[in-house]
Amino acid sequence: MTQTTLPRILVVDDSLVERSLFVGMVSKWGYSVEMAGNAEAALERIINEHFQLVLVDWQMPGMPGTELCARIRHLALDHAVYVILMSARPDEEFLIEALQAGADDVLGKPVDGNELEARLQSAQRRIGLQTELRQQTEALSKAHLKIDQDLRAVSSLQRSYLPPAQSPFEKLGYRWLSVPSLYVSGDHLHVFELEHGYIGFYLLDVSGHGVPAAVKSMQLMQMLADQSSASVLYEPSNPFTACRPIARPSQVVGRLNSLFQQTEVDLSYFTLIYGTINPSKRLITLCQAGHP
Repeated sequence: MTQTTLPRILVVDDSLVERSLFVGMVSKWGYSVEMAGNAEAALERIINEHFQLVLVDWQMPGMPGTELCARIRHLALDHAVYVILMSARPDEEFLIEALQAGADDVLGKPVDGNELEARLQSAQRRIGLQTELRQQTEALSKAHLKIDQDLRAVSSLQRSYLPPAQSPFEKLGYRWLSVPSLYVSGDHLHVFELEHGYIGFYLLDVSGHGVPAAVKSMQLMQMLADQSSASVLYEPSNPFTACRPIARPSQVVGRLNSLFQQTEVDLSYFTLIYGTINPSKRLITLCQAGHP
C-alpha cells in the first residue's frame, strides 16, 4: 500500500445522526466510507466486501460492538481489518474489554475531529505495513514452494542414480538402503557394470548437508558414471588394441583426490569406498579413502 492509497472504511452505529456525522467528517479527508446501522448488517458486509477499517460503536441494540469485534477476528478473510471501538464512556473498563475483544484502537465520544483524523492516519500506516507484510509473506511462501519443488526434483535425480533394488548381474547379489536426512544430501552409493566382466561399486559421503553437499556429490557421481575415454575408471586405451584396462581402485581414488582439493573458498571434502568385483573369479578389490 502506498501513502496515497486510503483504506475503505465502514462506520457501524445504530444512530443515523452519528453515522451521518462520521461519514461527513471522514469523507472530506478523502476516504471511501460506507455505513451500517447494526452489527449484524455490518458483519455481512465485512464478509462480502473489502473493508480495511471499521469504526464500531460499543453500545448498540442486539450485538454490541465488542462482540462484533470478536467475530471479525474469527473471520477467515484474505486481508487484515483494523477495528476502532468507540464509546461515550472510554474508561479503563471499556479499554480492557475493547482490547480483549480484539480492537486495535479505542475512541471516546463525542469524537473530536482532529483526534479522529490522527487515529485514521495511524490506522492507515498500520494497514499499509500489514499489507506489505502479507505480500512479502506470500512472496516468501511462493519462493519456498519453488525451492521445495526444486529440491524434490534434485532428490529424484539423485535417487535415479541408485542401483536397482534387485541385482541385474549374474553371480552377484546385493542389498542396500539409502535414507537421506533431507531432500538432498551428499551421501550416495552405486553398483554398476565395468568392462571385461567386472562390476564397480562405491559408497561416498560428502561433508556438510543439503544443497552444497549434494552438488559435489552429483559431480562425483557423474565422474564415476563416465564411460568415455577420459574416464577416471580406466587406464588410457592402448592404440594398438581395443583393450581398455580397468584402473585399480587406488588409482581411481587418487585421481579423484587430485581433482577435488580443498581451497580457501571450498573447505568441503568427501570420503569414499570404491572397488571392483569379478564375480566369475569371486575377487573383490577396493580402496577405502577415509570412510569409516
